[in-house]
Amino acid sequence: MQKKVSSSSCPEAAVYYGYLFTCSFVFIVNILLFAALSMILPVWLFVALFLLRGGGVTMLSNLLDSLLMSAFHEQERNLYAGMRSVFRSLGSSGATLVSGLILARQDYRLPFLVTAGVLLLCGLYYVWWIRPVLSKRLSSSMEP
Repeated sequence: MQKKVSSSSCPEAAVYYGYLFTCSFVFIVNILLFAALSMILPVWLFVALFLLRGGGVTMLSNLLDSLLMSAFHEQERNLYAGMRSVFRSLGSSGATLVSGLILARQDYRLPFLVTAGVLLLCGLYYVWWIRPVLSKRLSSSMEP
């Protein structure tokens, strides 16, 4: 349910606030959600935040995918789609391995904290390197 709501509200928020601002905002929200999940919380609050986390990750993924696909030229889109698939698989495998090692130590809060840290690094990478390129590409593609 939360994925459906976040997926359907994603384009509206991006059009209203702008894609680049919305992406930055969704990065911040996801970082805060994962950081909050690493704390000791009452069960009801943990479950609520955990459900929001699923929607937040879906929203971030949908925003970045649509934004990047529209920024690439037609010839580059197939390469981007292939590389995205390969790196998602590698990232998922690596995250599963690291999470397994962390959980083997019986530290159930650390995976959320590590994810918040990785999202922070990804957000900074997006702000410093990706967003300026996207901004330039999107503004040049909208010119007549």
